[in-house]
Order: sequence, then C-alpha cells, then structure tokens
Amino acid sequence: MVIFSANTDSGQLNNADTMNRKTDNKLGDYLRSLRRSLKYSQGYVAAKLNILQQTYSHYETGRIIPPTQMLMTLARLYDVPVEELLSLTEPEDVTQAIVHEEEKKPIQDTPDYTAYLNEPVNLPKLRFLSESEKKLLYYYSELDEKDKRDLIRFLSIRVEDDK
Repeated sequence: MVIFSANTDSGQLNNADTMNRKTDNKLGDYLRSLRRSLKYSQGYVAAKLNILQQTYSHYETGRIIPPTQMLMTLARLYDVPVEELLSLTEPEDVTQAIVHEEEKKPIQDTPDYTAYLNEPVNLPKLRFLSESEKKLLYYYSELDEKDKRDLIRFLSIRVEDDK
C-alpha cells in the first residue's frame, strides 16, 4: 500500500513511496499501454495535456500520481471512463476486495438471455460454444458500439499484459 507524503497535493511522492509505486504501478502501466496502443509518443501526450514530457513520463513511471483533474483529461484523451483510471489509483487490497466480492456473485440468467439462446437464428452460432462463451456473446451483443470498442480495447490490453 502506498502511503503519501505531506506533499500529496502536487501528486509528488517521497522516496519510500516512489519505491513502492514502481513495484505496483498499475495506473502508470495502464497509461503507458493506452498511449502505445494509440501509437502516441510521450511528447505528443504531454503537449495535448499542456505539461512537460518529463511530467507525463513521471505519471507512467509512478513517480507522480496525476491530480484528479488531469485524470479526467487523460480519460478524455484516451477515450476511457475516468472511473477506470481512478480505480487504478486505489490501494491494491481495496481493489482486490471489490473484485473478489463481485466474483462471488453468480450471474443470473435473464429472460432476455434465455430468449436469445432459443432464437432459431442464434442456434447454429451458439451450438459449439461453452456456457461462458454464450453469455459473453449475448452481453456483447447488448452493448452499444462505443462500449464494444472499449471492451475490445480492454481485452487486447489485458491479453498483452498477461503475455
């Protein structure tokens, strides 16, 4: 867990915090993967944010945690929900507790999902899929186009991070 120094208003961390942040830098790693996926340079992003390249570099390395207003600007630049960036600034144990609670809740089949499974047009494409693949396909089909793009971007980043 990162404990912030007295200078947290600027987002600067003291030396001990910097060491912790470098080993657990989810936000910085995610910012780097977003930037790279869009083929932006650090200089380009820094110019868009009206900050020094060095400052943006510190965001990616975890030396500086971006202020909330900057996280909002980054979310717009990278076309991701600001909540996604904010959740990456939480301590690991809090984030993991939330994830584990969600994993415990079973996904209930809705009447719409049941109808989707039984539609004659869907039967051929669903026949060879596992139950989880069917649910994934159903929920994906219910998303609007922007959410579909966001999901694909998230999955591609997740797969690359796991390699």
